[in-house]
Amino acid sequence: MDVAPLVVLQMGDWMGGGWWLGVVGMVVWAPLLAAVVLVVVRFVILPVVEGMDEGPGDDALDLLRERYARGDVDVEEFERRTETLRRTRREE
Repeated sequence: MDVAPLVVLQMGDWMGGGWWLGVVGMVVWAPLLAAVVLVVVRFVILPVVEGMDEGPGDDALDLLRERYARGDVDVEEFERRTETLRRTRREE
């Protein structure tokens, strides 16, 4: 007895859609899934990661900028202290 007719009867001709319906489904769902992933990354993950950039050294740098703006420190001292703060932050 040949099993091919039994297989066709059991599969029901792939539920009436044929194999191409699976390909069409992937073509439609893959970009939709990619769009959802991009939206989540852009609006959820990136803001969290960008918020992590600010560390304890930023308060000192902000204070130094304020002092420079008020004229409490000159250009050379501002640049020297800024470089020191950035170097210290890289070492941590």
